[in-house]
Amino acid sequence: MDRTIRAVIAVPMIASLAACAGNRATFRAGVPVEIDKKSRGPVVGVVAYRQAGEPVDVASLIAGLENVDASRGDARAARNYSWSAGLLAGLGGFGLGYGLVSGVAGHDSGWTVATAGAGLAVIGLGLGYLGAKRLDRAVDAYNAQQRPTASLPAIAPWAATVDGGQGRCVVGGLAVRF
Repeated sequence: MDRTIRAVIAVPMIASLAACAGNRATFRAGVPVEIDKKSRGPVVGVVAYRQAGEPVDVASLIAGLENVDASRGDARAARNYSWSAGLLAGLGGFGLGYGLVSGVAGHDSGWTVATAGAGLAVIGLGLGYLGAKRLDRAVDAYNAQQRPTASLPAIAPWAATVDGGQGRCVVGGLAVRF
């Protein structure tokens, strides 16, 4: 009976992880990245990053942005925050679950472990938020570097010509009649 319950829980989790991992494209240099905050995943606050309309894997995005000078610092910070957040949230979730089970079983130390686990999970969520903000800044810096710069013709506003017989003065492209 116990194995059946584990299989019922584990199979959908593995299938959803495989589905999430399989439909993400890798980062392509030179293509602008879109931050799609409207398309939320099953978790509140999930942001999708897209290139040419296709979702991009976040790990691939961070690795690609680390190779661009303009976004290197923010991308490295995002990677470090994300790694730390995952570690603390995982440890916190384990402590919370273990502590709750121990507390319900009658061990007084279980509630202490559950409290510490909840604290670690909250710290992990905060670090994850900071990592997401740094990744958004890295994407913005990358996109700013990808935008073409407009080359405008030089305007000399002090250049003036006076048409002798027509009664007008042209200053910097503006014609003034007198």
